[in-house]
Amino acid sequence: MHTFYEIKTCQDKVKFLLQTYPECRDDNKRLLAYFQWLVLKLEDKISLEDFYQRTRFAELPAAESVTRARRKVQEKNPELLGEMQRKRRAEAQFIKNNIRSL
Repeated sequence: MHTFYEIKTCQDKVKFLLQTYPECRDDNKRLLAYFQWLVLKLEDKISLEDFYQRTRFAELPAAESVTRARRKVQEKNPELLGEMQRKRRAEAQFIKNNIRSL
């Protein structure tokens, strides 16, 4: 298995995080924080200005790109869905089935 740093695409990095850290599956803020922490290797503290420069010059993808990648990865890999999303999908299916019977 590859490490986060060897993975090239945003979508594959998100898939890696969802597999490695299941707590990110229902939490976009946590997913983004883990993504940024790993990209910037925040074990060493960096200044706010350095963080801004790195995000400004596209070392970090936009938050929307990460969350869009999460949705796409979970669409292709339902086993990576979080508990909350499983419940929502089951409820949606239940409603869809009951509306048809009316």
